[in-house]
Amino acid sequence: MNKREFLTLLKNELRGLPEGEIRESLNFYNEMISDSIEEGLSESEAVAKIGSISQIAAQIKDEKAYTVTEAPVATATKRKLTALEITLLILGSPIWISLIAAAFATVISVFAAVLSVGISLLATAVVVAVTTVVAVWVFWIVLAALDISFLAAAVSGSLCFILYALTNRLIHGTFILGCALVCSGLSVFAFAFTKKTIPILVTFTKRFTTESVRVIKRSFILTCTSIENATRSIVASIKKGAKK
Repeated sequence: MNKREFLTLLKNELRGLPEGEIRESLNFYNEMISDSIEEGLSESEAVAKIGSISQIAAQIKDEKAYTVTEAPVATATKRKLTALEITLLILGSPIWISLIAAAFATVISVFAAVLSVGISLLATAVVVAVTTVVAVWVFWIVLAALDISFLAAAVSGSLCFILYALTNRLIHGTFILGCALVCSGLSVFAFAFTKKTIPILVTFTKRFTTESVRVIKRSFILTCTSIENATRSIVASIKKGAKK
């Protein structure tokens, strides 16, 4: 029999004793077997040296002599208030009523503070999310408006060149035509840039909206948790005061 088997059988024999005492006995014999092994004995020889498991278990039980006693349940008896106590309660009513009112006001203020903080967190998260998304797409609208402006300038410049050419003002018309060509080139560049920014803005909006929803959920959960913890603390304080 090896050490593990010995300790398992001994543990089964010691059933009925407290877990702490069983653990103490197993540790004792585990160290005893380990000491014998260190002295040169094999594991089976060290286990056989200790003796019979049933005798060891009986000896341990005799030494422990563990008995369980149940404490009698105390029965609470109600005591009637004396006339003096009733009189003192009536005379002291302005004080304890004021204390109850102050406690109630404290409870209301705590709930109001927690609720206001939670609402502020939620409102801030929503405002930041909406403002950021709107600002990003307003920027894109400005770019699109700039594209349209360049295109309109190119078209109007071309028309002005035709009018100047018809009135024999080629110098002025040529200058305006050059400006129109520049605006036309800028409009092409601006349209290409605006087109490329659309998927980037869409991806950003999706990711930012997802993260914003997570933040809003966390803020809501934090608010609910804070209210729950405040409620538990208040109820525990009331119960503790009632017991006193």
